[in-house]
Amino acid sequence: MKIDDPKKNQKNNKQKNPDPQQKLQVLDFDYIGCPFDVLFEKLGTSEKGLGKIEAQNRLDEYGHNELAKKKKRTIFIQILSKFANPLVIVLLIIAALSFFLGEKISTILVTSMAVMSVCLSFVQEYRAGKEAEKLSEMVRATATVFRDGKSKEIKIKEIVPGDVVDLYAGDMIPADLRIITCKDLFINQSSLTGESFPIEKSAVPVQSKSKSSSELNNIAFMGSSVVSGTALAVVVKTGISTQFGEISRKLANMRTETGFDKGIHDFTWIMIRFQRRDSYV
Repeated sequence: MKIDDPKKNQKNNKQKNPDPQQKLQVLDFDYIGCPFDVLFEKLGTSEKGLGKIEAQNRLDEYGHNELAKKKKRTIFIQILSKFANPLVIVLLIIAALSFFLGEKISTILVTSMAVMSVCLSFVQEYRAGKEAEKLSEMVRATATVFRDGKSKEIKIKEIVPGDVVDLYAGDMIPADLRIITCKDLFINQSSLTGESFPIEKSAVPVQSKSKSSSELNNIAFMGSSVVSGTALAVVVKTGISTQFGEISRKLANMRTETGFDKGIHDFTWIMIRFQRRDSYV
């Protein structure tokens, strides 16, 4: 991974967006099996951690240490998307036919049903989204890192590659970390591997061609948690560049269908089939 000159970064900071889009981090060395001195040299850090200015420069370059999120749609687009519901489409078709047949009352009633269905669906989704945002704002996850040789607690989203993290039992792993020192360290990484039992980790370099999470005993992955023991580790990847981040990127591009949506779709197709059967009879 290339680390820019802090002086150059300071000149460029004035032109950078304070919250830039995350940049994918590509490591051009074996961070799993290399000695510690090589690891620190390549990451441009040391056991004392990063300096305050350098940490800010890297935050500007790589962005916040956050998982991928679905792009927020405008209220207008959200409302329009509700008209793509099969039930709403059927109701609008019925309303159009009623209009051409001169049945004004039927047209008004069916159109009102379609509009009410769209409004109710939008309001429920909008409220749920707002409540989820409020809950996420209430949770302030932090981690202990070394900055300028001193222990400091910072928000997890402010962690950058090269930070040295202090880990204790109960801590969440804030990024993908290479363990430097540890004692009786056991980590629960079931969110990544599905293993129900904690995995013992060590600081010994691993010479493995496999990139399987279960075989990399000197790497602590974002999304896992410390069950017992203590450790010092250096951040090698953050945000969407982590293994957990890759999963979040895939999920962010997927549209999840709720049980309510599925039920409406099934009900609509049943109505259409009955209508076809009646027309044949």
